[in-house]
Amino acid sequence: MLDSSRIDRAIASGDAARIDAVIRDIDAQLGSSIDSSTAVGLLLNKAVLYERTGRFSEANAHVDLALAQQPGSRDVQFQCAYLKASIAHQQGQVAEAFEQHTSLLHKYADELASEQYRFVYQDIQQQRAIEAAHLLKADEAIPLFHEILNYDLVPEERAVALANVGILYSKRHRYDSAAQYLSEACKMVLDKEWRGHAHFHLAIALTHLGELERAKEELLYCERNSSELGLNLKKIYAWRAAVSEKLGEQLESALYRGLANPL
Repeated sequence: MLDSSRIDRAIASGDAARIDAVIRDIDAQLGSSIDSSTAVGLLLNKAVLYERTGRFSEANAHVDLALAQQPGSRDVQFQCAYLKASIAHQQGQVAEAFEQHTSLLHKYADELASEQYRFVYQDIQQQRAIEAAHLLKADEAIPLFHEILNYDLVPEERAVALANVGILYSKRHRYDSAAQYLSEACKMVLDKEWRGHAHFHLAIALTHLGELERAKEELLYCERNSSELGLNLKKIYAWRAAVSEKLGEQLESALYRGLANPL
């Protein structure tokens, strides 16, 4: 039997050659005489490996093969539905993923309420929060992120949750809350995508709160790092112009207005 830790290490490595080697070993076992439960586990492991390397069609096909082994098993149905929703999320099919994850909560409420499936429940909620935010469902996303922040998250996950809820509050014009969560997020390690959004929306919140010097510092950070962070310079210039005007820095305000709206 293939060592499950080897599968975990291959997934964690993200190395395509290493993952393909594990897939070949799984195929060798699938070609031998095994029972249906073992086949389900191997096929689902193979689906996860395909998902992590962006081979989504193959991932979905192997989930279907796993379900065909034990179509009447509620546990297998649950595992397959959960993995299908995760594949949709990774594939960028956000609306479909949100619907599937929400359906899982209702259909498998008893299982997800148990200690055995606590990790699965929390993973579903984390994915649903991101999906709801992407779909501009702020009324659903904000409570989800608040729930997630009570989980035992790794620092990177906590930083992303803080950034998300802060940005959502900013878009809702709740600038006190936005500044609180975004300030905390910006003190943590964020990847480039979230770091840019967090600092920019923090600048907006601080501007509306009248904390103009801090807002200017955040905008300067965004301006200096706009290329790396993928930020829109014209939007940064427009906010720099507005902040400078509020600070009475008329020459600087005029300069940035010109940069934001070149002739």
